[in-house]
Amino acid sequence: MSLLKLRDYQGEAVEAVERDWRDGIRRPALAMATGSGKTATASHLISRRDVQTLFLVHRDELGAASVDDLDPVLARLAEGLAQARPASELAELDTITEREARPRLKRATDALFGLRLASTMALNRADPDRRTGTASGLSLLWLYDSGQFLADVDLGFVVSNLEEGRDRDHAVTLGMGIYVPFTKTDLTPYAGGGLAYSWANVGGGGANGLVARAGGGILVGRLSRVVVRLDASWFYSLFTERERVSGKEVNVTGVIASIALTGAAK
Repeated sequence: MSLLKLRDYQGEAVEAVERDWRDGIRRPALAMATGSGKTATASHLISRRDVQTLFLVHRDELGAASVDDLDPVLARLAEGLAQARPASELAELDTITEREARPRLKRATDALFGLRLASTMALNRADPDRRTGTASGLSLLWLYDSGQFLADVDLGFVVSNLEEGRDRDHAVTLGMGIYVPFTKTDLTPYAGGGLAYSWANVGGGGANGLVARAGGGILVGRLSRVVVRLDASWFYSLFTERERVSGKEVNVTGVIASIALTGAAK
């Protein structure tokens, strides 16, 4: 089979690889741009070795919209080759490309706003006849994602669903938290905690003060403009609420489960 005549730079590439082979380098790497004749160069290299050769072509593609996309594209193609996975599945906050950002509607800001539906279960209510009780409600949520940490501020309320004849538990809360994300991918688990100021009545005479919160959750769609947040946390009232009959002071504690839908403001 006749081979195409090599251009000067292609011949230099062949000679460089053969020189590496003679020097004992078994796996030399040859980097050539698109359209520079990689197949022709490889054909000449194969023809000069009297061994059976398997010629593999890696066909993964990841488009770049500008020169700024070059580094993340190359990084993800290399990682995809190493992991035997498509580069398109390996996007992270630091490596999502401008071309991907357009159809994915990647947010143009790190600040997200949204609504959170929450359900609480108090495990130590200020009511000796009924120590546990549930409540649900809605809050406004601001979420900041720096890539290295998450921060949020929420303002909301919850109201209980106790049966008739009992005063409904209720609380208005203004809180903030700091969280550590464990990955930079579209599906990101995180953990952390924070403080809130609460005006609450949970079975007793009502009180207000600081509430400590700690927990974690998952961000779904972190690389896009619309992010779903699933969260579970434990809370402990640093203030006490007085039982109406006995006058005993009680620190209310319990758990919170929530789901939030947030989106970029622009």
